[in-house]
Amino acid sequence: MNSFLAYDLPETWPDPWELISDNFYDDVCVSLGIFYTLLYSNVFNKSDIIYNVYDVSDDIITCVTVENTYVLNYDYGNIIKKEDIAVLPRFQYNYNDIIKE
Repeated sequence: MNSFLAYDLPETWPDPWELISDNFYDDVCVSLGIFYTLLYSNVFNKSDIIYNVYDVSDDIITCVTVENTYVLNYDYGNIIKKEDIAVLPRFQYNYNDIIKE
């Protein structure tokens, strides 16, 4: 799949409303949508939600870690425990890296 957003340039990522308006959802966009949804649900602290980029067998996998325990979008449609992932993220972005204030 062609990428719409660059996984390593969070400063270029859209805000949640632009993401919806752009209406294009590659893996980076899906994970970003998950990140925004969790962030604005006010269920978690900002520090509990981390956007991750994994490099697995020459594939880039973007996902979101919640409370340093659960990983979303690593295996599409499934929630995985972080301890079950054998690789470390190549990039990690937090609230301050993504939200433009």
